Amino acid sequence: MLHHISRRGFLSATAGFLTLPVIAQVSGCKGDAPPEPEKKFFQDPKFELLDLALQHEFGAVVQYGNHAGIIASLNQDSDGSIRDIIKDIIGHEVQHAILLTKILKNHNIEPTVAVWPPQTADTADKMIKKDIAAESGAIKLYQQILTLDFDYNTKTTIERIMHSEETHHNIFTGILPQLEAAQ
Repeated sequence: MLHHISRRGFLSATAGFLTLPVIAQVSGCKGDAPPEPEKKFFQDPKFELLDLALQHEFGAVVQYGNHAGIIASLNQDSDGSIRDIIKDIIGHEVQHAILLTKILKNHNIEPTVAVWPPQTADTADKMIKKDIAAESGAIKLYQQILTLDFDYNTKTTIERIMHSEETHHNIFTGILPQLEAAQ
């Protein structure tokens, strides 16, 4: 007879048995070091750049979400307008990730779930400067991708994503003076 137990109930019942070495073994970690990142090999290096772009999109979502919350907590966004602008940009970044995932899957490549390392800072204006830098990096990456031999539909999609990133760059650049004045 099977009994259903909640995750919390399981953890409570097994707390004495789940030692760090057991948890490490179950998770695939040696216990003394983080697990090795997945090594991916691409038959065609141009897909490695698309995979890198996907990592960048994931990282942007994390970074921008973090910054929106911190800026709001610093009371530098009293009307929520900056938060709402950043939320809108996050939605675009998610859409970019979906489009890149679709391109990779259409070429029989398993898309990454790795996240480009998000950046942050200790003041709102410095956070937005990090966001501007992230957008600049994305634009350069997409410009590089567009020099490669992709089919028309892929190039068109990448061009749309790049133009969106240029718009985000301009939006963040427009927010910056408002936050610098508040410092």
